Amino acid sequence: MDRSAAAFLAAALACLTAAWLAPAYGTSNLGTVSVEAGTAVHGGARSDIPLDRLGASHRGAVSVDMTNNSLAGTGTAVTITETSTTSTASARAEGVRLRLTSGTVTGDQAGWTLGDRTLRGDQAGYWCAQRFRLSLATSVRAYVSVSDTDDDVMSLTNTPAATDATNYVGLRFSTPAGDSNFMFAAGNGTTDTFTDSGVTADAAVHWLVIDSVSSTEIRVYLLSDAFVVEGEAVLTTTLPGATVPLGPASGLEIQSGSARSYDFYAATFGGG
Repeated sequence: MDRSAAAFLAAALACLTAAWLAPAYGTSNLGTVSVEAGTAVHGGARSDIPLDRLGASHRGAVSVDMTNNSLAGTGTAVTITETSTTSTASARAEGVRLRLTSGTVTGDQAGWTLGDRTLRGDQAGYWCAQRFRLSLATSVRAYVSVSDTDDDVMSLTNTPAATDATNYVGLRFSTPAGDSNFMFAAGNGTTDTFTDSGVTADAAVHWLVIDSVSSTEIRVYLLSDAFVVEGEAVLTTTLPGATVPLGPASGLEIQSGSARSYDFYAATFGGG
């Protein structure tokens, strides 16, 4: 990994810690995990990962509202919609989460979308990070992304750009597409490109960090909940249109008659 990419990931940890682990919305907080900026990405082994831009311009954040069993935002994160049959907030050892659960009919969905889309490819330096978990990585199509459409449109198809003219970048796991690993994904409204992360899809807590270096280069990182970099890629093809506003849109659609859950822990974004 080159120095600029490394500096991006080490400075982000300080921002991630401050934004996600601080108390929010009364009874809601995001856990007690602490990290040391510059060393915790890979237990000191990945101090080459520069994350300075993540703390440079913070536009908004979304966290769990324990009182109302829902999501709440700060900054430009105002219009939040949830797709689920049930939503339940709970405080767990790994932090506060909102579990968005689908119904039991094939095609039922669960997820969330931020309607205040402010991230654009021509604003070099935008970023987004999301902490998430899939309850079961079987019989499901799921995306963790920034997109110009809603989560319930994203999870309808294996190819959101080709099928629904969607602009997006993020992560896909789709059993109907034959995925066994999490796949980094990008679409420009016409064509989709998928890059294998090398990380087997599972039901663990992960972080997805999206770093838009320019309108022609986006770096994506899949981290464990301990900030270990598990997979990474530099995306340069079929990127979202440079002037298309994007915002977080993440969720799943079930592929059999059993409920699945998308667990939301935190999200923040900024730059540009």
